[in-house]
Amino acid sequence: MAGATPRDLTRPPGAAARAQIPYVLALICLVGGIVWAWRGSHDVGNGAGLVGGGLLAAAVARLLLPPHAVGLLASRRRFADVLALGALGAGLLMLALVLPPT
Repeated sequence: MAGATPRDLTRPPGAAARAQIPYVLALICLVGGIVWAWRGSHDVGNGAGLVGGGLLAAAVARLLLPPHAVGLLASRRRFADVLALGALGAGLLMLALVLPPT
């Protein structure tokens, strides 16, 4: 393999694709929450709750999974990623709880 590093050769086939599963699940929650919130003013809180929950789940995945298993969730150091995802997720969940039902 041209350009393959020794680390790539020790991974089982499909490991790189499986490492993207936490990122894809967080992205599905994000897109689903935006679509849900876009449906109307009465669904904004539910959409924000879904996005916030997805971000908190991504923070937990980044915290608990090893670095080679989180894929694109690992963009900075673990502490910075967990702090950013957790703060945004908690903020959106609080917004979802504070918004009045319509």
